[in-house]
Amino acid sequence: MATIARVRIPLASTFLDYPSPSKNAVSVYIMGCEHKCKGCFNPLFSDKTYSDNTIDITPDQLYTNLVERCNRNKTNKIVFLGGDPLYSTNASFLIELLAKLKSDYETCIYTGYSIEEAKKILPQGTYFTYIKCGKYELSKKQVSAKTDKYI
Repeated sequence: MATIARVRIPLASTFLDYPSPSKNAVSVYIMGCEHKCKGCFNPLFSDKTYSDNTIDITPDQLYTNLVERCNRNKTNKIVFLGGDPLYSTNASFLIELLAKLKSDYETCIYTGYSIEEAKKILPQGTYFTYIKCGKYELSKKQVSAKTDKYI
């Protein structure tokens, strides 16, 4: 049986979420999270079965969609958010997808797990460009100097 994750559609473009001062990226919101962070900005996405504007998709299907969306947006950068892309039911999906993307795309993973937990979840050699680890802490919220408006 194919690995499946529930992903928000349509895939969106963002300047805000990729760790670069001026680069845009395609954002992929994957449903499911167990952290229950106070002040979570996507609390509905913690539900693995959240169904508003989401689809169940395989890594191969999402890869095809990402290639198309990245080409349309003239970027090779992808951000995985959620929910949590490393949530127990999402991890194998993400690992399989990252293996397909690794040679041509720069990827960023946002996860609520600590770096130690992420290292246990992601097999050694799993390719990604950036990873942001740790539970969201409302008291450390910062206003971004970037926006999602085109320059």
